[in-house]
Formats: sequence, C-alpha cells, structure tokens
Amino acid sequence: MLTGGKTAKQLYQHWAVTKPWDNRNVRYYFGDERCVPPDHEDSNYGMVVMTLFSNGISKDCSLNRMEGELTDREVVAKNYEQMLPDSIDVLLMSVGIDGYIA
Repeated sequence: MLTGGKTAKQLYQHWAVTKPWDNRNVRYYFGDERCVPPDHEDSNYGMVVMTLFSNGISKDCSLNRMEGELTDREVVAKNYEQMLPDSIDVLLMSVGIDGYIA
C-alpha cells in the first residue's frame, strides 16, 4: 500500500532506479489519495506513475487507484473498499515535513 508526499516521491524515484524487487504479480494500492484527477499535480497516483513507474507499468503488475475525481465520494470510497484485498503485506506510512503522521 503506497502513500504520497515528498519523502515517498524520493523513495519511489530511488526504487525506480535500483529495482529492489520484481514487480511481477505485485498489486499496489493507495493508503491515501487526494480528490483530484490522476493527471492533477496533487494526485498521489499520478506521482507514483511518474516516479516508481516512470518506465511504464508491466502487464504482470497492477496499480489500483481510487477514482478521487468523481463527485460522489461515498460511492468512490465504497468502490475502492471493494477492490482492497483482505490483507496487506506492506503498508507505507508517511511523516510530513510539518510533522503530521499518516
């Protein structure tokens, strides 16, 4: 489960270069997302696509996003909840520069 923010962005850029694991059969989700379209500058999904997956998403890997740009946020949240697996192997959390903790 991925997160957003400046620290995460640096981590994803590093992982894109070092490739510490094989992305095949990995399912990525987001622990947080902003209510913006995926191509918006504040989108965590967009940031991940441009950093961790700057060379594209392999066909054997899935990057699952919440459709935060849609207006009915309750429906969006329920749809995303249905996509989530029963368990998460790795959950990234973030500490912001202003001290917030996800």
